[in-house]
Amino acid sequence: MQAHKVLRRLSWLAVKLATILWKLHEAGML
Repeated sequence: MQAHKVLRRLSWLAVKLATILWKLHEAGML
C-alpha cells in the first residue's frame, strides 16, 4: 500500500466533496 496514492485519492475525494457542498450551498439547499 503506497501512502502517496492514498493521500492523492483522499485529497481528490475531499475536493469533490467540497465542490458538491458548495454547489448545494449556492443552490440554497443548505
